[in-house]
Amino acid sequence: MRPILLQGHERSLTQIKFNLEGDLLFSCSKDNIINVWFSHNGERLGTYDGNNGTVWTLDVDPESKFMVSGAADNTLRLWSVQTGKNLFTWEFPTAVKRVAFNDDGTRVVCITEQRMGYQCAIRTFKINRDGDGTNQSKEPLYNFNPIGSKATVCAFTNVPNVIFTGHESGKVALFNVKSGEELHNNERAHGEAVTDLQFSKDRTYCITSSKDKSARIHDAKTLQVLKTFPTETPLNSAALMPNRPYVLLGGGQEAMSVTTTAARQGKFETRFWHKIFEEEVGRVKGHFGPVNTIAVHPAGTGYASGGEDGFHNRLSYIICPQHRFLALTVFSSLYILSAPFSPSSSQTMRSNAFLLPSVVLIASTPSLCDFPVCRSCGSEETLVAWVKRSERNVPPLGYGIPTSNGGSMLTKIPVTYPMGQGEPLNIIISGNSDSRVLVDSPSDGGLQNYFQSLGFSGECLGQRESVHQAANLGDGHDFKNETAVIRWNYGDPELGACKETIQGGNHFRYWIQDGPQVNSGAIFLAASYEKPIAQQHDIVPNGYNLGRDWLVGNITQSSIPTLNLTNGTTYSGSTSSEGYTYKTDISYLSGYLEDTNDGINHNISVGVDGINSVDGLVAVLDVDITQVPPNTSAAWRPSLVSLWHLSCYSFLISFLSFELLS
Repeated sequence: MRPILLQGHERSLTQIKFNLEGDLLFSCSKDNIINVWFSHNGERLGTYDGNNGTVWTLDVDPESKFMVSGAADNTLRLWSVQTGKNLFTWEFPTAVKRVAFNDDGTRVVCITEQRMGYQCAIRTFKINRDGDGTNQSKEPLYNFNPIGSKATVCAFTNVPNVIFTGHESGKVALFNVKSGEELHNNERAHGEAVTDLQFSKDRTYCITSSKDKSARIHDAKTLQVLKTFPTETPLNSAALMPNRPYVLLGGGQEAMSVTTTAARQGKFETRFWHKIFEEEVGRVKGHFGPVNTIAVHPAGTGYASGGEDGFHNRLSYIICPQHRFLALTVFSSLYILSAPFSPSSSQTMRSNAFLLPSVVLIASTPSLCDFPVCRSCGSEETLVAWVKRSERNVPPLGYGIPTSNGGSMLTKIPVTYPMGQGEPLNIIISGNSDSRVLVDSPSDGGLQNYFQSLGFSGECLGQRESVHQAANLGDGHDFKNETAVIRWNYGDPELGACKETIQGGNHFRYWIQDGPQVNSGAIFLAASYEKPIAQQHDIVPNGYNLGRDWLVGNITQSSIPTLNLTNGTTYSGSTSSEGYTYKTDISYLSGYLEDTNDGINHNISVGVDGINSVDGLVAVLDVDITQVPPNTSAAWRPSLVSLWHLSCYSFLISFLSFELLS
């Protein structure tokens, strides 16, 4: 599982949407920017520029050809999804607060604000799909003013020309857009303003959220309230999860009061409720302000949330056998690079920041039914890790061999001379290791604490000081950037990495084998010993082999004789950090890497004295936790009897905090 967090906006998120296929994710905010992202890897394709005020709302058609947006500059805009071009603009006397396509993309309905003497209006436009989309009529196909309280949300139902609306008073209603007639209403659907409306895939029912601290599922034909999900905080968004019996709710204390309230008190989590039993099954933390918008992947395999804090959190997901909803992860901060939309080039933007994990979470593995019985089970990170491992496909070796499945044991570097050279993946932490170690976390004995026990920490002050490298682990993810760069800390976990950045020393990058084809959870490291920054961090002679063996020497507390190593050489050692003791067994194996200089970065200076840059050996580590702090629950081992009630089991969550370089 590759967790990703993105920040592509400078102000609060207002709405996010997946397209029908789920490969694209659109986001808009109060900073007048609309972004589009690849949902599978978090790459930003670009921005849709042209609005002069807050972009309140957006929607994308079923073919991902057109996108519409409504904004505070009193415009409804039609965009080309592919090129980012503003194809047509409709102007109104007040702001556009909600837009929605019908199910074939030939109609768009929008709500304009009640303000400055103008009534709330609902307009329907015909979308001419012929040609390039620029030939649109300025006049609405239908136009009416809803009765009573102003409308706040709307969407087409599965009945032609009938829309479902939510209102400021809490009312929900059905309108015929041709005549403006109110066909049916439920005045007491909610006690306060309706804030969000999302339909099921077949549009036979929908869910609404409200400031009255509840979300409700309604029959789209009768407006009967089918299910109610009460909370203790105002809600801004609610979403249905396709193919799974869950709903997601988001909200929190009003933004104006956030500065005086802790995140926990503000109730800024995304909440998971069982759709049938109306019971809360878990919460995902991450935002430090109210959650404004939630969107679920059309396949039900993940979700995204956007908040008042300006962060847009994309949760990574795993598609599991039997459609099991296995794991989600959320993060809380990151730096982001901006890049203009460039339809004439293949340029994309990648997010940049440093990864210090910060939330792992939710797993639910329904078998015969989906009734949650576990609300908190000791160390949630440990529980999640245990569930993840139980669902992983770990080969007997503890990892998949990348070259056996189209991958490579050499990284890919953007610029080398000559081009196309890489660096060796010369250390593997086996997927058969203690599952707690395989959780990318600084707590509960997680991976980062293990690295710290070896004397390594993250980048200096979380700032990126090196070029990304990508690796293809043969797990189905193709080439992806390293999870993070980790540096020798010279005995100072806080600032020592800064010294390594300046003076040089041992460092490594790592990747997690967690793809759809091989999900072993194994950690692949590219270790090397580098020169000072004044020498451009070139690798010292024999630096790849030395970097590997220097790390192993930290485990064994002894010097490793690099020149005497052979296939089958073994070592063992113990290290400790934060009260956790790790026993690591090391085996040197050949056959994964070639004994060569060919294709190796810096090979002219690294391969010396008859020794190739890469000696053909990989150090495989099997890590176990042998001791934990006496007052921690991390040593707790889950029991099927204690955690799940017979065949009906589902569960909860855990929180971390981090920054991400992707």
